[in-house]
Parts: sequence; structure tokens; C-alpha cells
Amino acid sequence: MTDNPWPGLGKALAAASTRPARGLRLYQQGDPATGPPKLRKGSLEPGADADFVILCPTALSHPVSPKVKVISTWIRGVPAFQSPECKFTVSNSRQSV
Repeated sequence: MTDNPWPGLGKALAAASTRPARGLRLYQQGDPATGPPKLRKGSLEPGADADFVILCPTALSHPVSPKVKVISTWIRGVPAFQSPECKFTVSNSRQSV
């Protein structure tokens, strides 16, 4: 067993400089001896950090501007903010807003 908490990260960084998608895939595959690492970032599943923001539906069709509204903000899988203008319910297995 290695003391490195992120086996495969060196290979991923080397590949990322020329091929970012390949670098990410190598990192996610991990070290053959230890198997794939548990993803804490970039994943919405049990054990992941689950920090994310839900923006208004028009956010992707307009350039960045102060008019883009934040609908909901979640930190560590728990809702931290919900816009009073929000007309839907967002929930997870532990909490609902």
C-alpha cells in the first residue's frame, strides 16, 4: 500500500497538459493496485461533497450578467439557500426545501 492518498494523480496531471479529458479519465481510474478512488468532487452521489448551485433556466442562454438569478444553493448535500421566487420543490433523502 502506498502513502500517496491520490494514486494515479501524477499520470493524470501529465496527460492533462495535452489532453484534459484523458487526464481526468486516468485520475478516475486510479492505481491498478488500489482500484478507482472514491470521487468526492464532480459527482452527485452518497459520500461526495455535493456543493452546487441551481441557476435560472435562462442562465445558459445569456452572457454572465447581474440579471442571472440563483434559484438554490446546496452545500455538502444540504440546501443553504432557496429563492422565494422558486416555484418547485428540491429534495434529497435527508432534507427537502
